[in-house]
Amino acid sequence: DPELNKVKSIVTKFISEALCLPTPIAWVLFRKLFRKLTTQRPVVSLENVAMVSRACSIDDTTLISVLAFYHELGAFLHYADISSLKDVVIAQPKWLIKHLGTILAPEQSGNSRKGRKRAWELLRKYGILVEALYDELWKTDFPDCEMKPQSFADLLDHFLLITEINPITISVPSNYGKTYFMPCVLPVCPNDVMVAPPDAVLTAAPLHLTFSSKYVPPGFFVRLATVMSSTPGFSIDFKRGVYSNSITFQYGEDEQNGRIDDIRISATQFSIRVDIVRRS
Repeated sequence: DPELNKVKSIVTKFISEALCLPTPIAWVLFRKLFRKLTTQRPVVSLENVAMVSRACSIDDTTLISVLAFYHELGAFLHYADISSLKDVVIAQPKWLIKHLGTILAPEQSGNSRKGRKRAWELLRKYGILVEALYDELWKTDFPDCEMKPQSFADLLDHFLLITEINPITISVPSNYGKTYFMPCVLPVCPNDVMVAPPDAVLTAAPLHLTFSSKYVPPGFFVRLATVMSSTPGFSIDFKRGVYSNSITFQYGEDEQNGRIDDIRISATQFSIRVDIVRRS
């Protein structure tokens, strides 16, 4: 097909001219040597990585640039701006992605785990992830890993998948440590629940957020809910139910007459709906 060949030539030209970057021989040698030395070690300390780079005639100052370069390529990962991860290099990105998706998978809360029952209940029912749970899981699954348990939470926080909160309306044991909201683990909201509360005294017309793509980008709602959860003045109304596609927030409080606003955000396939309700 001549049209297909035309497209192929355009793509090939783009790759060869725009994507190919000149790479120092020492950097290429470092990548090959580093891969061979880390086939059985998914996470390596930055100190050990520096030893490999020096063997390839790369000084410690240049090493940061090398790690940033290969981080962008996805060859291995180094999060210099995350305090609990800046001293390690993730040599096997696939290992990290696999375990981030499975360590808190729904089936893990069954008999295969002997963890804290209340901690699992908080996670599955309210999307509340506590430090005691991820600390226990990480130490059980990765006892010899260079990464610390807090790195797990910090990484999720970095990608706006969780945010630290103070859940006022939910009882969380004081010895559970830090408390995060993690909406991506919640079930989908039934259609009949996505309505305004019955005690509304004033309801504004709903606001619809639409996108040029004609549909809500995957993962957008979770990140929106996470950011709103950490915004001053907003608190999650767990009593009205929390879901992966619908969450109600309480905003503001008038001490004189007790007025407070409900702000409910709900995701459909094509838009984000925002309902604002003033209730007594």
